[in-house]
Amino acid sequence: MTAELFYPLTSAPSRRPHLAEWHGHRVFPIVAAHRAALQDQRQGRCPFLSDVLGSQQACVKLENSRGVCSISAESNGHRQDWLVCPYRALDDRLVETMTRRLFSVLGSVMN
Repeated sequence: MTAELFYPLTSAPSRRPHLAEWHGHRVFPIVAAHRAALQDQRQGRCPFLSDVLGSQQACVKLENSRGVCSISAESNGHRQDWLVCPYRALDDRLVETMTRRLFSVLGSVMN
């Protein structure tokens, strides 16, 4: 890899990686400020595990990464989100979106 793919902390703030989803809700580039987002973030709740298991579940990640679902970075030359929590993939909408992109399917693939 070439050095220009890595952005040190001294690089321009707009080029640095950003936390994109925290406790299941967008925080970059636009912050989700609705009631469910605020409750999940304040309570440390994982909405994906909670939905799958059918009961309130706290984020199970270690303290230094607790609540982090995805990161937005320019490491591939353009800004895109990187999934960093495997539990985030339990969201049916994310799976549907990935499936549509992978197989160039229009419309809904989920019932």
